[in-house]
Amino acid sequence: MQQFDFRRGGKKCSVTERPLEPGETYWSALIELADGQTSRLDFSDDSWEGPGDDCIGFWRQQVPDLDTGKVYWAPKSVLLSYFKHQLEKNQNEAAFVMSLLLLQKRILTHKDTIDAEEGRYSILLDRKDGETFEVPEVDISDDQVVSIQNELGEHLFSNQPIIADEEAES
Repeated sequence: MQQFDFRRGGKKCSVTERPLEPGETYWSALIELADGQTSRLDFSDDSWEGPGDDCIGFWRQQVPDLDTGKVYWAPKSVLLSYFKHQLEKNQNEAAFVMSLLLLQKRILTHKDTIDAEEGRYSILLDRKDGETFEVPEVDISDDQVVSIQNELGEHLFSNQPIIADEEAES
């Protein structure tokens, strides 16, 4: 699995389209669009009205003052919500790639592998709460993996640490 390299910049508020300034805090929300696609929207503190019904997860962060070159994940609860969303929507390729990343980050652990008529499944365990997931093992091309990783990067990564706030993590 290749390492992610994301240098996101040019943040702007999705409501006002005002550029977000270095040092300013803002909210990111991962939402499901009407066509079933997923999108990440960023909101200034003043424009944030909380998560809507279409929200998969949200978190608060800060526009970086300097380009540190580091990459940070969205909160674990958002990563797991997005992973569960992919499984529910039968987005098997994306769920498979996401499961590999969650295994790499030790959020999930591999419990078992089962063979069924419809294919092979990995049984994964949430290390925190013990929830199990059946993830279809799929054959996907390197190009598909890169495309999925790029999509995950757009939705779930930042070059600034997440602001610790109990209300900010969903």
